[in-house]
Amino acid sequence: MKLESNEIKKFLAEHYQYVAVAALFLILVIVLIIFSVQRNKNGSIAATEVKETEVVSTEPIPVPEDVDLKQNAFEEINSFFTGYFRALAAGDFDTLSSLGETLSDDDKAKKTVRASYTEDYENMSCYTVDGPEENTYIVFVYYEIKFKNIDTLAPGLSTFYLVKDGGSYRLKSIASLPDNEKDYITNIAGGNEVQSLLEAVDTLYQKNTESDPTLAAFMTSLQTKIDATDATTIAEMEADATESAEVAKVRVTTTDTVNVRSTPSESGEKVGTAMKGDSFIRISEENGWSKIEYRDTEAYVKSDFLTTAQGDTVVAGQVNGESVTPSTEETTAPAETEKEKEKEKEKEKEKDKDKDKEKDKDKKESSDNSSKSSVSGKTAVVSEPISVRGEASTDAAKIGSAYKGGRYKIYGEENGWYKIDYNGVTGYVRADLVSVE
Repeated sequence: MKLESNEIKKFLAEHYQYVAVAALFLILVIVLIIFSVQRNKNGSIAATEVKETEVVSTEPIPVPEDVDLKQNAFEEINSFFTGYFRALAAGDFDTLSSLGETLSDDDKAKKTVRASYTEDYENMSCYTVDGPEENTYIVFVYYEIKFKNIDTLAPGLSTFYLVKDGGSYRLKSIASLPDNEKDYITNIAGGNEVQSLLEAVDTLYQKNTESDPTLAAFMTSLQTKIDATDATTIAEMEADATESAEVAKVRVTTTDTVNVRSTPSESGEKVGTAMKGDSFIRISEENGWSKIEYRDTEAYVKSDFLTTAQGDTVVAGQVNGESVTPSTEETTAPAETEKEKEKEKEKEKEKDKDKDKEKDKDKKESSDNSSKSSVSGKTAVVSEPISVRGEASTDAAKIGSAYKGGRYKIYGEENGWYKIDYNGVTGYVRADLVSVE
């Protein structure tokens, strides 16, 4: 064993130059292997970084010169939005969430208010444009809302960003998109085809509200209620609705001459006049208005002008055990003869006619002033593409367009329109098409 060791030492001494070269070669091979592994690792990281950069690219996306606005071209998309608006009308937030709709608690509260008055979305049409990315679509959905107890339909137009993932579709919030994709959608919405569609919807809405004052008054009242609603007030509204439903029918008597209206609003259609002392059956009471039985139908009177007598609770058409017949405008004035009664009533009518008109005028002015002051200085937030006019009328010249997500300072309100600061100039937008913050 010792001999072998000596022989090895002798061999290394005689051939050391060859051994050194072999050792250097081995070290070089090891270094090359380590370098190769490190380079591949760095290359993978670099490739990942390039990929991530491509996803968040902020380069402007070119808009086609001829935008192809396809109407009802995709049966699957039509079916998707049929389900969406059915859920919206029902206030079904679980279904809306499953379709990709992202809603805050305040959003849900506002949509709950609208759903409580909505019967259905009718005559829906989907206008589709290819989106900025593959398998994405910009969809402009036209619909006509059928509100409960209102015959005339209210037309509307909403914008959606739809993503196709495999065989299913899902909504994506436009607010969550990169700026270049938002700009792309804004440019599409500002194109001639979409603007023509928007003008047609505006025109039909104006025609319908002018032909049906009840719809016009309702839309203004509804938007005011929606603007005032958030996640905390919705619980209070539900409690009030429950309490209102539990109120028993009572006999009420007018304390002054007062207008009888078709809806619980001072802008509602006047269907008659009740004289002081007239008696009615009150069905329910809400927000300062009493629903009464009036001429074989139902109508509304301001509760401030009514009084009740203790014990006059109405159950199944009986008041204190006596049969009840729906009241008319006839009153029982203190007079000894029928002739004197009629004469006194006519005098009272003439005397109170001007007084009643003045009351309505004062209340309307007070309501208008209150409405103006309540929104002045606040911000109008645009939820859909809308036209901006030079005056508070759809007949006024169009000075521009406002798009979803746009925010404008409000100066005041005029006849259902908000006066806003539109890029440094005064403009007007329909109050029912924006929300207020």
